[in-house]
Amino acid sequence: MLVNLDSNAAAELLNTMADFSLLLDEDGKVVEVAVNSQELSSAVNDSWVGLELASTVTADSRARTEELLELAAASPGAPVVRDLTHVLPDGAELLVQYRAIHQPEASSILALGQDMRPTANLRQQLMNAQQALEQD
Repeated sequence: MLVNLDSNAAAELLNTMADFSLLLDEDGKVVEVAVNSQELSSAVNDSWVGLELASTVTADSRARTEELLELAAASPGAPVVRDLTHVLPDGAELLVQYRAIHQPEASSILALGQDMRPTANLRQQLMNAQQALEQD
């Protein structure tokens, strides 16, 4: 059991498990950004601080963003998982799977983000291979 793990060590452990993490206030505004992926550091960075998380996603992800925040707030300490698609400054889209945990004692929500693009690319390659086999 990790009872003696201090908060700095816990934060470092969590950050290494995600491509990036966002600390949100209880209204869903980004308070802090930590990026663990060199590839994402130009797109996901401190420019997000002060923005509503919902303002960084595509229109079809806004309802899921609100749901993520509402469910996290309703179940403190329990992770809530949702996939959201962000719009990056260059217009590209970034599919992210979030695990969000409400921390009521800190009046915040920790959202750990995993870049799902590699997984989506692999799925597409598998589908293409399956279709090619079916055509043969």
